[in-house]
Amino acid sequence: MCKIIAVALALISGTAGAHFQLLLPAGELALQRPAKKTLYLPFTHPAVSGQVMDMARPESLFVVHRGERTNALDSVVASSFSSAENTGASWLASHAFKRLGDHVLVIEPAPYFEAAEDKYIQQLTKTVVNVGGLPTDWDAEIGLPVEIMPLSNPAAVWAGSTFTAQVLAGGQPVPGAEVEIEMLNYEIDADANGFRAEPNVEIPVPLLETQALRADSNGVITLGIPFAGRWGIAALDLVPGSEHEGKPLSIDAVLWLDARSPLATR
Repeated sequence: MCKIIAVALALISGTAGAHFQLLLPAGELALQRPAKKTLYLPFTHPAVSGQVMDMARPESLFVVHRGERTNALDSVVASSFSSAENTGASWLASHAFKRLGDHVLVIEPAPYFEAAEDKYIQQLTKTVVNVGGLPTDWDAEIGLPVEIMPLSNPAAVWAGSTFTAQVLAGGQPVPGAEVEIEMLNYEIDADANGFRAEPNVEIPVPLLETQALRADSNGVITLGIPFAGRWGIAALDLVPGSEHEGKPLSIDAVLWLDARSPLATR
């Protein structure tokens, strides 16, 4: 009986928090000047520095700037990423943000098999990095099979304000879409290829690790952003009935945003 309880507790610990595909540089998403940045691509639980899932090479990685698409898949190299729970197989990429304006990063990862749920998960993820404060592409529809379309600039969010976006599948709104939100509660340690040891905030109860909401009848979501930091928004299972290798496939859309505060020290 003790062994059964121990295994159950281990499973609970290993699945704490929601799955989120990261597509982030270390630091802010609003750059003051052009720079070349390393992009971290782990699939993990960012609110709790939880399990890092072993991932295959991404299927696609590209950047959209002023409507022009640049392939960045050639920059992807095998790596690892460490959390408080484990070190998993991950990937790094790099991109030179040379021109002023918005650079929309997009990754289509390989499907990941989640044994605990007996299904595959594939999270098509967008992140907007701005250079020099000039808004250009942040509200551009990329044309992905599933996508979260920002209705507010995700690289220019004040902590304490709200953020609005629309969930799309096949270019059409998804009424009542299931959405999860988590904070990147552990900053990325560029020297260690992993999360830092200390969280940004202490989460008082597990229920608050992942915020859950539903899109309205037009697929629109509005969420409050209480703290400075980077936040992931995931709209789940947007193409019902999808399969991969004979198993159910949850095709999710993820968008990362950056909330800033006058007191922020990142």
